[in-house]
Amino acid sequence: MSGTQRHAKIAVEAVRNISTILIIALMTFVVWGGLGYEVHAQGRGGSSGSRGEMRGGRAGSPAGMLPLRQLDLTDAQRQEVRATLDQNQTILRATGEQLGRAKQALHEVVTGDWVNESEIRARAEALGLAEGDAAVVRADLYVQLWRILTPAQQLRVEEIEAEMKASREDRRSAGEWMRQRREGREGRGRHRRER
Repeated sequence: MSGTQRHAKIAVEAVRNISTILIIALMTFVVWGGLGYEVHAQGRGGSSGSRGEMRGGRAGSPAGMLPLRQLDLTDAQRQEVRATLDQNQTILRATGEQLGRAKQALHEVVTGDWVNESEIRARAEALGLAEGDAAVVRADLYVQLWRILTPAQQLRVEEIEAEMKASREDRRSAGEWMRQRREGREGRGRHRRER
């Protein structure tokens, strides 16, 4: 493989990795941005299933990792959740902005006129550190929110997570079955054409 082909292959892999990271980051920012609204909405006491309820269970955010909507939080717990999110808002925003800048810096060097492997690696490393910082902040906030829950609510969270895991595995199995079925039909179609 020539040097140009190797650089092209590295660039393609980097773009794929960046795309995946950007999608994850975008989802994280969307969820973080919605947390304040969700806590505020739950505080209004919307009925079950209403738009006024806190949406829990979304991946990517500490509150979203906890299915708060399904835990029947008391008014005192809602206020404590709101206060905890308010206390952490500055650091969440700062780590989010740091993450965004690191992603943009990597994107700029990857989409440049020529491949600068050492610069790509340096910026990818900076992005990794920013991702790590954001993960630590999310983990800290998750623990703070977890401590607000009663033991019964914590047990309910574990049950919900087990249900969600089983549902994901069911969907994965169904997807695998569909893929095998589609491949089987394509194979039979080829076999008929060959006759």
